[in-house]
Amino acid sequence: MQQTVTSRPIVVGKKNIANYALAIATRFGEGQKNIVLRARGRFCSAAFDAANKALNMGLPLSRGSARWGQETAPGDRPVSWVEIELTVKEA
Repeated sequence: MQQTVTSRPIVVGKKNIANYALAIATRFGEGQKNIVLRARGRFCSAAFDAANKALNMGLPLSRGSARWGQETAPGDRPVSWVEIELTVKEA
């Protein structure tokens, strides 16, 4: 019986960047074809760093789309967000 792989995003936060790169490798090992990283605020740069670290690990991944924007947080202050998609290279 084949399991369906859900497309749950990896939310980047306070942890070490290597932890998120390992999470990407784990999702790749589970057979997920599209891996999405999400981050808000000051963690946006960490999401890009984690994606680059995973690409440099030698996994057959390629950069997909990257979306970013700004939303209003409580207190009417703007908060940036980013969503990075990595896709598995087809052999």
